[in-house]
Amino acid sequence: MNLNNGDVNTKPTIPNCLKWSEDNQILLFTPIGIYIFTPLYKGLNIDRNGTCVCTARVECQEFNKERGYFKFNNKVLDFTDRIIQENQETFRCATWSPNGTSNLKGCLFIAITTKYNVSIYGPKVNPINSDWIEIENMTENIINSYTNEKVEDITDEIIADQLQSISISWSPLFIVIIMELISFIAYKLMKLG
Repeated sequence: MNLNNGDVNTKPTIPNCLKWSEDNQILLFTPIGIYIFTPLYKGLNIDRNGTCVCTARVECQEFNKERGYFKFNNKVLDFTDRIIQENQETFRCATWSPNGTSNLKGCLFIAITTKYNVSIYGPKVNPINSDWIEIENMTENIINSYTNEKVEDITDEIIADQLQSISISWSPLFIVIIMELISFIAYKLMKLG
């Protein structure tokens, strides 16, 4: 299968940046955006005649303009954190959800940015040929589960260090007694440097 990367205008610089979904789509995350590729097959022989085309792109910068971004009070940032805060926000990591977690019973993906934002993305209409949009910015929920303070009001360096998300994972889908499907998101919070 060939990956038609004509729409990708940056080089992947992050290890393990290709992720297959259970819906058979590929997520490629790069510093400037996340690209979603969908396989297209010609004929009956899917092993050799397929190609993947870019069907959607999510840009980190677009969402900054629309929603702003989570930003710590400068009083609690060390030197490394200040450098990161001053640079453009880019994607750090991303992963697919299990099949069945979206409203369309397909996959979603979750991503963390270099400014510690954690967001869930899903298809606007059709996962194969429509835009993917931010469904939920989890950053505020994560912070609220650890402290009652607003992000911009946090002045305690220890608390601020503990609230920086750096990796993410999604559990398999579980069927509970009430016949609901549940999946859990695990994230890691850690001090930089």
